[in-house]
Amino acid sequence: MITVNGNRLGRGRARLEGAEGEQLRLLVERPGYAPYEKTIEMDPAVPVRNVALEPRVEVNFIQMPGPGIGSPAGNGRFAVAAAGEGSLIALDSRGRPVWVRETRNRSGENTSPVIIGNRVYVIGEAELVAMDLPSGRVLFRRELSGGLEDRFGRRPVAFGGSVVIPGDTGLYFINPGTGEDERSLEIPQGSRSTPALWDGRMVTADQRGNLHVVAPDGRSIEKTIPTASQQPIGLAPAISRTGRAVLTGRRGTVSAVDLQAGVPAWERPLAAGETVRVYTDAVIAGNIVYIYGGGRLFALGMDNGRDVFEPVGGVTAPPMIRGNLLVLCRDGGIMTLHDRKNGRLLGEIPLREIVEARPVALGDYILAAGRENALILDPRSITEY
Repeated sequence: MITVNGNRLGRGRARLEGAEGEQLRLLVERPGYAPYEKTIEMDPAVPVRNVALEPRVEVNFIQMPGPGIGSPAGNGRFAVAAAGEGSLIALDSRGRPVWVRETRNRSGENTSPVIIGNRVYVIGEAELVAMDLPSGRVLFRRELSGGLEDRFGRRPVAFGGSVVIPGDTGLYFINPGTGEDERSLEIPQGSRSTPALWDGRMVTADQRGNLHVVAPDGRSIEKTIPTASQQPIGLAPAISRTGRAVLTGRRGTVSAVDLQAGVPAWERPLAAGETVRVYTDAVIAGNIVYIYGGGRLFALGMDNGRDVFEPVGGVTAPPMIRGNLLVLCRDGGIMTLHDRKNGRLLGEIPLREIVEARPVALGDYILAAGRENALILDPRSITEY
């Protein structure tokens, strides 16, 4: 908005009129930018004046019930984040707190809630809790034991009208409204992974690095594909639109598998001669897969597994992709913005707080769960970088 001497003249461009030498107070404003305010003197020798606004990303701070962990869940209207002391906090699409609920999951290291329909589900080392999303009302609690308990980030998934809880020895189908058992499916060799969905099927991994494709009825394993990515922990396979699944093992071996053909397309270590611990899902965007591990962000080509750009160091959380931007939380409490195709640094935002949970879209905003606060960013100027 362009304002002269307190009078609004419009947006984009405005015609200024006045006597030579007359002074006018100019104010130019745009959401997501610092305002430009200056007294100008009418001069016929300067018929056109251009104003360049500086991007300014607003960050609002909302106190968290504990340090943010895992990956918040969002559906556009709400986002739910987990805290390291067993709490969950829900925020609406404008970043306002809606409710806080306690669970008995006190020691989770990567606990991540899941939104399924109008409900929130979370599993941890003590219990499964299901809540009504808008109100936070607890629908049921279920004590977890016998291999269903987890502290490394396994998540429930919706499949075939049921909610599926991944356990150490198999997949357990429960009633989504009551939590009552329906049936189970054994996973050979045991599992610490979260299932992913593909082509009406589930895809999960066992501790030996085999990928198992579960039939659409959920009652049998259609296909087993061996990989070198042993002992995946907590994470789910990332699956591209073309049906290529990416799995990362506990020691940093990455496998890309053609699910239709049932064979690996390529396999490689993230860093040669080095163990890189990976506990979170990879992110696929376009023809690149992004993997966070050991404080670094790796970008690999989906076709051949080669490095697309040099690993980015000092990273504290899994990445977020927003359009053509790669959004990273970094040491020192900053967020850096990169061209997602080549890793080129485009700008940075001072958060003033360390973020270790994956940022997530929250309506028109971005939610980053920090150690003490939920950080709500207005990203309208981010797209201008």
